[in-house]
Amino acid sequence: MKEEIMKRARMLEAYADVIGVLQDRERWYQHTDEETGELVDDDGEYSAANLAAIRETMKAVKKLAGV
Repeated sequence: MKEEIMKRARMLEAYADVIGVLQDRERWYQHTDEETGELVDDDGEYSAANLAAIRETMKAVKKLAGV
C-alpha cells in the first residue's frame, strides 16, 4: 500500500513539473498590455495555434493527474 501511494505521489509530482513547463511556454506567447497591465495573448496566427495546443495539453495532463 505504501509503495502504491509513493508511486502515485511521484507521478503527481511529474505531472506538476510538466504543467510548470507548459505554463512557462504559455507565457512565451503572451505579453503585458500597456494600458491595463494585464497579461494577454499575442495576436499572431502562430502564437494562437501554439497557445491552443499548450492549453489543450495542459487540460489533458490535468485530467491524467485527476485534477
